[in-house]
Amino acid sequence: MTLVCLDASVIVKVLTREEGTEAASALVQGLAKAARSVVLPDLALIEVGGVLRQKVCRNLLDSEQAEKAWKLFRRLKLVRYLEADKYADRAWSISKEFGFPVLYDAAYLAVSELVSEESGDACEFWTADKKLFDSIKQRKAYARLLAQSPF
Repeated sequence: MTLVCLDASVIVKVLTREEGTEAASALVQGLAKAARSVVLPDLALIEVGGVLRQKVCRNLLDSEQAEKAWKLFRRLKLVRYLEADKYADRAWSISKEFGFPVLYDAAYLAVSELVSEESGDACEFWTADKKLFDSIKQRKAYARLLAQSPF
């Protein structure tokens, strides 16, 4: 297993100080030590950027901190992005399967599935969102909850 897909909820915890930051940072460090790379849907750029901007607008993060977090995210070498054309239809199907009102979460799941199929190797999907995890864990064996990280 060489690739892993991290939900924006995990990425934002790595980039900012909030509940779960230590666990998210330990997960990413553990993945790096195990020479595992991260694959994300290209929409992660917009989603993570959007969350950082929301934190600034809600006074949860100052502009300078958000700028540093954004630049760090953009410089991460272990991240590879999958283009929407490759995962959009699968995300649509997954969204219908689970009744998701939007495609964001489904996009990460679609990337995990497609990368697994292409490589023949399981691509775990990690999230900090317990509600999301609980809704998919029975049918998506590759899903993992940050709170259960071995790192």
